[in-house]
Amino acid sequence: MLSKLFPLLDYLYIFQLLEYDRGDFLKWFFNNPLRRNLQKKNSLELTLKIQFLATITSFIMLTLSTLIALILFSGSLLILVMVYIFFESISPLFIVFSSILFSPFDFYFKFKITQSAKRKLQGLKNLKTVAIIGSYAKTSTKNILYTLLWKDFYTVKTPKSFNTPVAIAKTILSDLKETTEIFIVEMDAYHPGDIRNLCKIANPDMAIITAIAPQHLERFGNIEKLARTQFEEVQFLKDGPLFLNSMDELTMQTHGKFNAQKIFFGGEVDKFRIENVKSKEGGVAFKLILDRDKIDIDLPLPGEHNAYNFLAAAAIAYNLGLSAKIIASRARLILPTEHRLEIRKTGKLTIIDNSYNTNPKVVISSLKLLKETGKDLKKILITPGLIEQGKNAEIENKKFIKNAGKVADEIIIVGESFKLFLKSGLNEARFPKNKTHFALSTKSAMEIASKLAQKDAVILIENDLPDQYS
Repeated sequence: MLSKLFPLLDYLYIFQLLEYDRGDFLKWFFNNPLRRNLQKKNSLELTLKIQFLATITSFIMLTLSTLIALILFSGSLLILVMVYIFFESISPLFIVFSSILFSPFDFYFKFKITQSAKRKLQGLKNLKTVAIIGSYAKTSTKNILYTLLWKDFYTVKTPKSFNTPVAIAKTILSDLKETTEIFIVEMDAYHPGDIRNLCKIANPDMAIITAIAPQHLERFGNIEKLARTQFEEVQFLKDGPLFLNSMDELTMQTHGKFNAQKIFFGGEVDKFRIENVKSKEGGVAFKLILDRDKIDIDLPLPGEHNAYNFLAAAAIAYNLGLSAKIIASRARLILPTEHRLEIRKTGKLTIIDNSYNTNPKVVISSLKLLKETGKDLKKILITPGLIEQGKNAEIENKKFIKNAGKVADEIIIVGESFKLFLKSGLNEARFPKNKTHFALSTKSAMEIASKLAQKDAVILIENDLPDQYS
């Protein structure tokens, strides 16, 4: 009840989630002016910036409310409270104003921490920095590469999916030592120039673009801008290699515009590729070709996509000096990356958790894994649809759900954001209406899925709406 009357903290949470982008925040607010009681997946981080914004915003709203009550209504306490509640309902406007007031301090803080990180990197003469870039598979590739390298090199990686300038700078200052040999940096982009700004801090010696797919299109506007942004690291590589996925159409369409020492992987004629991929219980087996070396790999991660993620990491590790034999031995140590086609058992249910965002290319692997897992079991899909597809939202969501209808026995649509597109796609595909269900959150969808399962079943959680879409 209190959050309905005083939603300031909820709005600050969304502002933080949108990485303090004032334009995106105002756009979200005008699209969701009465959004209340957010089903938060995380909690508001009480950083110095958030504390300042909360304090200044509250002060401005309270001061204005008091002045209005005193000047126009003879100091009525009731009017003061009513005006303040109204101001809370439009508090994003005050938050944006407060953020403008804070911007000089914010700029100074970011400048200071990034400059300190740059100076520290300049003093680490034996360090090699590897940038992991792409629309998907970044965190998985980063984690696999770390597992391959850490026994032979003093290796540091950016934690979780932390890929902002400040997060990278903090990792440099806190985790890198004089003895650090390899620094693996995950980089993401929401706007043109983002990769360039991250590279100004990390100054990579080599980089990889895992793949380019329609993602964050609501911010980029079109796929061409997104693709060009993924190549912004080229000007920083000097003579270092850029690893490119030759199976990725957008990568191959774009790379010719940029000069770099390019190493392609994945294609039939590439020096780095895999052959004879076979699914097995709890994993996948294949032959790994690293230039002139060929070796069998037994990877304890299910799904053909993981074989290609491993190939991407192995190509870099091989370039850094690891032998094919060592790479093969480390393959057995690879652990799944949380919420990225992670398979786990819950009682009699098998859960395929791909809840960390997705895109039209990733869903192909997801649906294939759903089809192959527990072939005789009931298949249940939980999804809110594909986000950040811009003007392609309707087309991509209909295409996705039609393909899903060929695999899933039951489909649970989460939230309202893409409900109409998904329903329309299922109707066009003539998917049984009694097999289509609706839920307000992933949690409630899981409760529905458990009832539908009755006994053994496989449940794919494909995407989980960020809070700003819930």
